[in-house]
Amino acid sequence: MSLPKGNFVTYEEYEEMKKSSEHLMEYIDGVVYMSPSPSPDHQRTSMKLSLVLGNLLE
Repeated sequence: MSLPKGNFVTYEEYEEMKKSSEHLMEYIDGVVYMSPSPSPDHQRTSMKLSLVLGNLLE
């Protein structure tokens, strides 16, 4: 399903789009944006940061 270009959609339309798509999407002020997947480097860095912060909290 293609996303509308420059057209505002209702929240209900957005919910229907989410049901029929496997893509990550965000709804902001009536506009639907495709959310990019995080890169492997980003995921690795995020995991390392989580481990460090978790160890500090113990």
